[in-house]
Amino acid sequence: MPSFIHKTSPMAPSGNGRRVWTLGLLVFTLSLLPFLSGCDWKFAENVRKGTALDLSDFGAEDGTWRLRRGDSATWSQPCDTSGDSCHLEMLVAGGHSATLRRKVRWDAEGDPILKWSWSLPTKVDSLPPSRGQAGQIDAIVALDVTLASSFGFEKTVRYVWSARRDRGRTLSGDNWRPKALVLRDARDMGKTVTDSVNVWDDFRKSFGYTPRHLALSVAVSVRSNRPGKPVAVRFGPILALPEAK
Repeated sequence: MPSFIHKTSPMAPSGNGRRVWTLGLLVFTLSLLPFLSGCDWKFAENVRKGTALDLSDFGAEDGTWRLRRGDSATWSQPCDTSGDSCHLEMLVAGGHSATLRRKVRWDAEGDPILKWSWSLPTKVDSLPPSRGQAGQIDAIVALDVTLASSFGFEKTVRYVWSARRDRGRTLSGDNWRPKALVLRDARDMGKTVTDSVNVWDDFRKSFGYTPRHLALSVAVSVRSNRPGKPVAVRFGPILALPEAK
C-alpha cells in the first residue's frame, strides 16, 4: 500500500516562524507610528500666563507654527508696542485653502477649557450647497484641536466659523475625520468675538469615549470659496485653562 508523505519546502516558515515574522512586522510598524503621525519636528513649549496656558505663543521667535505641506498663505504674528499682546493674521488667496499648525503638548484633562478670540473683518461668500453636499458645513475658518487616542492614533475636534447660517450645528462624519462644531456663522462676520469651549467634554461627546489626557496640536484652517476673493482672519492668543470649580 503506498504511503503518502507530506513534504514541506525547506524554505517555507514553520508555524513558529510565521508568528515570529508577524510579531516582528507589528513591532516595526508600531515603531514607525510616531513618524507617520508627524513627529518629525519638535513640540513647542507652552507659556503659562497666570492660570492659563498659552498654546499659541504668537510673536515668539520660534513659535513653531508651520503651514501644511503644499499650502500657500500670507501670515504674520504682530505684537503691540509693549510686546505683551500678540496675535495671528492670516490671508488666503481666492479659491484656495491653507492650514497652519503648531504641535503642542498639554494635559487636556487638567486644562480642558480652550479660550480664544477670532475675527473675519469682511463678509465672505458661501458656496451654494450641491446635491451631494446638502448636509455639509461651509467652513471658512476652523480651529482644530488634536488629542491622542488609542494605539497611537490621533483624533481631532474642529471648531468652525461657517459662511452660512450654521451656528449650533455639528458634523459627526466617521471616526477618521474631524468632528466639527459650528460656533460662528455669517451673522458674526465683521466682528471680533471670543469663544470658550470644553475640549475634553467635546471630544467625549463627539467620539463616544475618553481620550488619553495628552493633547498634541492646535491648527488654524482658512478656506476661500471664490477665485479672486481672498479671506483674511485674525486670531488672538489660544489659551487652555482649568475648569472653574
